[in-house]
Amino acid sequence: MAGREIPGYYFDTEKNKYFKVVADPAALYSKTAVRKRKADEAVATENARIEKANRERVTRSRVVAKLEREMGRGDGRVNVLKEFVGGFRPRKKPTEPPYEIQMPRWRVFDIDQRSGWMAFCELPMPPVVLLIKSPLADYDAASDDTVQFSKRLARGEKWLMYPDDGDLRYSSSAQVNSVNFSASGELVLTTWADPPRGRNVNVTGLSRDFPMQCYDFRLTSSKANEDTTVRCACAAPPGSPYLFAVAADSRPLFLLDASLTVAPSPPPNESTTLALTFLAESPNVILTGKRSGQIPLIDLRVDGGGGGGIRHSASVARIAQVGENSVVVAGLRDTMCVYDLRFLKEKWKKDATRPVVRMWGHRNETRHDVDVAVDSGTGLVAAAQVEGGGGVRVFDARSGVEVGYVAGGQAEGEYVRQVRFVEGVKGRRGLGLWVGRGPDIVEYVLGRSHFEE
Repeated sequence: MAGREIPGYYFDTEKNKYFKVVADPAALYSKTAVRKRKADEAVATENARIEKANRERVTRSRVVAKLEREMGRGDGRVNVLKEFVGGFRPRKKPTEPPYEIQMPRWRVFDIDQRSGWMAFCELPMPPVVLLIKSPLADYDAASDDTVQFSKRLARGEKWLMYPDDGDLRYSSSAQVNSVNFSASGELVLTTWADPPRGRNVNVTGLSRDFPMQCYDFRLTSSKANEDTTVRCACAAPPGSPYLFAVAADSRPLFLLDASLTVAPSPPPNESTTLALTFLAESPNVILTGKRSGQIPLIDLRVDGGGGGGIRHSASVARIAQVGENSVVVAGLRDTMCVYDLRFLKEKWKKDATRPVVRMWGHRNETRHDVDVAVDSGTGLVAAAQVEGGGGVRVFDARSGVEVGYVAGGQAEGEYVRQVRFVEGVKGRRGLGLWVGRGPDIVEYVLGRSHFEE
């Protein structure tokens, strides 16, 4: 007798048995089967991406509520930021600086807004750092949306400080790596990447009592006492017992205290340090970004520096503080994230730390020497780009949304080395973004402040 129908089986009346229906092996490679497998794989990949993104979000309700209050997320704020940043109109044909000498391919500079001093790389061979006194209060460009640095020099008091004949303490045959003012604005730190010999760190005093008094240092490796490569430097915040910190290969951090004496520092990590920043609220604590992606939180009061920190998903290029408890980290492989320092773990894990915010529009695959600037008042983050025409993208640190793009259209291989935010000057309340674009230092006036209450 015939058996009842069972899905996936057929009944053999002769043998009076059920047999499982097996597909023809050749059918696995039919066009229909191959298309179906590819479609299933695409769906599975997308589901895995969504699941991973959900895992990396901070999902605890209390934490999310607190972050919302602190960071003020919301589409309304993002729309205001986009209007604020998008208000500038760059000039079609920028004015070139009136210098007859050959210009460097890019400029490295820093600004001390309180004193009006500005330090920047000038000559390519040898690169000399010029200190130019031009009070920002006397700088008025309310009618111009984009201002070349050379036009700024036409107003106010100007001192051009060149080294005297035979005095090479403030010049070098190597490329200038970084320029940083101290928190007081009375000292400026200059580092050179790979000088053939001699000093690679210089501190110059800007006090009227001791103008242009120089202090030279030669950083060498700890074991072989050979010349080393200086990677990065930063200035300590007000209230810190330190003035500057410098990171170089194969040696501990180079720390200068208030008396310009070399202070003790923790032993070096195996991975190269490529980014440094002090915490403003904890002037004895410094974050060190590594090539491996680790970002140790080092307490300089503790023997050995303590432990714990952040693990970024790629090699670290820059670190900057964006809030009392948060930092933005820019790295290679187009990665830029905001991390909350209150949720660090003491033990290092292989998995990257979960970020609070991601800047998906950031483009930097391979360069460690591109800059990031933060304006704490507006929560804007300006990040230099390498791919896609270079330029600078401006993000909202509280949502990760891109709100503007400036200084684009650069040739392949060209990129912005230095970016700085400068608050509104006399007669204006807008925010300035200073960009070292090629041989020029250009200011983009981003708009009027919508954030003053």
